[in-house]
Amino acid sequence: MIIEEVSRFLIGILIGIPLGAYAYKKSYLEKKAAVLSILFSGVYLLAGVGVFITSLFFFFSSSTLTRLNFEYKRSIGASEKESGRSLAQVIGAGGVAALLSVLYVFSPHNIGNALLVGVYVAIASSNADTWAAEIGSLSKSKPRLITRPSQVVEAGTSGGVTMLGTFGSLLGSFLTAAVAMVISIVEHPGIAKMEIFSVIFILGWLGEVIDSLVGATLQVKYYCPKCNTLTDKRIHRCGSETIHVSGYSYITNEVTNIIATSVVSIAAIALELL
Repeated sequence: MIIEEVSRFLIGILIGIPLGAYAYKKSYLEKKAAVLSILFSGVYLLAGVGVFITSLFFFFSSSTLTRLNFEYKRSIGASEKESGRSLAQVIGAGGVAALLSVLYVFSPHNIGNALLVGVYVAIASSNADTWAAEIGSLSKSKPRLITRPSQVVEAGTSGGVTMLGTFGSLLGSFLTAAVAMVISIVEHPGIAKMEIFSVIFILGWLGEVIDSLVGATLQVKYYCPKCNTLTDKRIHRCGSETIHVSGYSYITNEVTNIIATSVVSIAAIALELL
């Protein structure tokens, strides 16, 4: 049994090496992030082909959307760094799913399916969040703070939402759930059910909503007096130093991602164990 698990992990690493190199070459990921993605590849394949393929769908679809109209996104301050996503961002987006994958592999059979659903919800939540940000940044209307709709914020600010971004999050979660269910028909027939699909889809989307709520209330926020706008950045894109107005400095965007993903994953596991 252990030999089989070690073999799957190593095969995942071997598959992940060219994928990580490609992601680094295409500037989807920074170097340290690419190395971690290789480790995550091993962990995800350890949990099964379904988790591995679903994670690939998340990564490549999100990376493609990140590069969509990149120059425009950069002009409004809503783009990722040209060098790609950082180590912290990869942990924030994939860490919860990786941890649950390990727990799933070494868990008793009676809670295994619940943990597997939790893994899929974690991936769906991360995908919904990324799709919301990347598609929402293309909206012609200004984002509004989810907790205070009258407050307009600049594109890319945590807690800012648009109708287009909401559509993006719904679509991202829906497609992630669909990929997971199609593969599960063969690999895990026990969870290939409409109610499981609904749990992954709905909780995946709710993860993005929670992410926005935490981003608006607890995540650090700064005010740029020159541009009269809220931002997540200590130094605004205009070059001006900003003023801390709310939130906690240690609750960054990555911490917000982990909080939101953890909440919906735990909720999914609890629902499956009832």
